[in-house]
Amino acid sequence: MNKISSLSVAVCALLTVNSSAMANAFNAFDPKSLAMGGTGVAMADPATSPFYNPALLSVAEQSDDFSLEFPVFGGSVTDENEFVDTIDGTEDLVDALDTEINNYNNIVNPGAGAVAPMVNAINDVNSKLADLTDRPISLDGGLGIIVAIPSEKFGMAFTANGRGYGAGSFSYEDGQTVTDFTDDMTALDACNASADPITCITTTSFNYVDTNPLSPTFGEVVFDTDNDIQSNVRTLGVATAEVGLSFSREFFILGQNLAVGITPKMVSTTVIDYTASAQSFDSGDDDIDDFSETYDDFNIDVGIAKDHMNGFRTGLVIKNLIGYDYETVNPNATEPLEISIEPQLRAGVSYQNSFSTIALDVDLTKNDALSLIEDASTQYASLGIELNAFDFTQIRAGYRMDMENSDRNQLSVGFGLSPLGFHVDLAVVVGEEGDSGGFAFQLGFRI
Repeated sequence: MNKISSLSVAVCALLTVNSSAMANAFNAFDPKSLAMGGTGVAMADPATSPFYNPALLSVAEQSDDFSLEFPVFGGSVTDENEFVDTIDGTEDLVDALDTEINNYNNIVNPGAGAVAPMVNAINDVNSKLADLTDRPISLDGGLGIIVAIPSEKFGMAFTANGRGYGAGSFSYEDGQTVTDFTDDMTALDACNASADPITCITTTSFNYVDTNPLSPTFGEVVFDTDNDIQSNVRTLGVATAEVGLSFSREFFILGQNLAVGITPKMVSTTVIDYTASAQSFDSGDDDIDDFSETYDDFNIDVGIAKDHMNGFRTGLVIKNLIGYDYETVNPNATEPLEISIEPQLRAGVSYQNSFSTIALDVDLTKNDALSLIEDASTQYASLGIELNAFDFTQIRAGYRMDMENSDRNQLSVGFGLSPLGFHVDLAVVVGEEGDSGGFAFQLGFRI
């Protein structure tokens, strides 16, 4: 039963997605933003503004002339259906079934009732694995670098980042296998209790018992997981790599100073559609390249920002202005799936003084989240606060509310240290229901 065990444990590590259209939740793994509930459209530092709103490059502090941010990375996991808790103990049950089969096969003259431990063990495995079905687990991770030169007259930044996100699900399809095995054990028990066990076994039709009287394993239970286990994992993964140049400038329009920013970028998107059965999941027979397709496209982020000169700032951004549809590749599928990248629109407002910042962001579009659960779309309203002590230490907290599903609301905290131009930032986020969590880390230098 080693295949069942490895399959069950491996599901935890899958970075996958199943969605016909997708626009993942609007966020990047900048720890300042993450700690402040995911806000950033109107308050992100110029150094990280390309992640949220390129126009903020021209709504900069006068002291900001150059910044290098590397690394910026983080990850998150969402387990709304308690897959991790449910899988606990699965391997022990599988090992117990192996043990009971070996114990039975080592009995010289098994009598009536000797098969009972095996029947109990496979029923325990059946119940456990069946309970794992339809419990998708979602993951998200990213890594980036930013080199920025903020300026009201002409700000610019170079960004390169990669991100992988999605969800994975285990599908248990061995109910018939368990039924056949149990029927075999009932018939085998009857043969063991008969006056002529050898003839009974030889003349009975079994699926999982050796009935060849000339075989050295005659009468033993033979359960071949390579051929008998039908459970599988469906995985659809999406990974993106972006390289972009952000440009911004402040214009005087209708008597108002308004910063406008744009990020033209090249985007490489890889979609993976892979179905692994219990027999082939860890066999290495399949080439992942046969189940993936990469698309290279051009896209644009556009943003505006207004500094109201009284501590207030407003912003609006459209990310991925050009929508694209991608088809998956799967030799085992009857038809490809279509995965779409959709534009995302978000507005924000912030207030800042010498010792604090408060920010509010609201998604103006609903995002079809990358998940295997139904009705997984998100539309967040994010609120965050930062307390700044002498530009040396920052303490942050935030709250992110999903207007589509309150069960996905999240709390976040973080801190930053900024000695002598260097800075290090860390953030953690947890789901209000305790079913999600994440972190972000950033190291950088600003002058």
